[in-house]
Amino acid sequence: MVEVIDELGNPFMEDSQDLLVLDTKDIAPTSVVDTIHQIETIGKTNIEPEWENASRNQIGTLSKCLEPLKTTTDDVPEVDVLVIDGAAIVNMLRPSTSRNQIGSLSKCLEPLTTTTGDVPEVDVLVIDGAAIVNMLRPSTSRTFDDYPDLVFCPYIKKHLETVTRVDVVWDAYIDNSLKAATRSKMVKGIRRRVQGQNKIPQNWQSFLRDDDNKKELFSFLSQQLA
Repeated sequence: MVEVIDELGNPFMEDSQDLLVLDTKDIAPTSVVDTIHQIETIGKTNIEPEWENASRNQIGTLSKCLEPLKTTTDDVPEVDVLVIDGAAIVNMLRPSTSRNQIGSLSKCLEPLTTTTGDVPEVDVLVIDGAAIVNMLRPSTSRTFDDYPDLVFCPYIKKHLETVTRVDVVWDAYIDNSLKAATRSKMVKGIRRRVQGQNKIPQNWQSFLRDDDNKKELFSFLSQQLA
């Protein structure tokens, strides 16, 4: 038991109200917690009456009982303005394997680009931290402490060879904003507590789909940079 507590942490020291997995620190969604708290009431209200009256000739009674709990998304609202996610379009339009179609997307975008000639000399570089986190995967990092030490901070410090100052800016997640509404429709990843000794999730992109994960990660990386 001592070895397990040394490796995974002491579960009795956890003082939050979150429902989490002891070894991975994945935090269960609020909907799961609410369901667990109300599981007895849900069972008595929606399942027991139908189950007691069920007979061999009433196949599908349970599924009919659970049907009111489902939500449908068949109705598509009418909109006057359509917002297109450029990143999603790029992911959708994957390059073709045909030699004649390689680079078709880049050729389409070429007329929209402008050349700047020589790169100007600058003293200060401003980096989009969220974009760098999406680009730099954990690779060999096992814990969250490893990620800034082995991946993120070395990348940032490399730029100090050409400039005297590097500023890292992060995304802000504002409630009731257009971006928040767009993200709420996307598939969310597994919630995981960001702490130094916690294990890095294997699916990095799935981890970054959760806004709370990113808020904790951005704050953690800022502290490591400082």
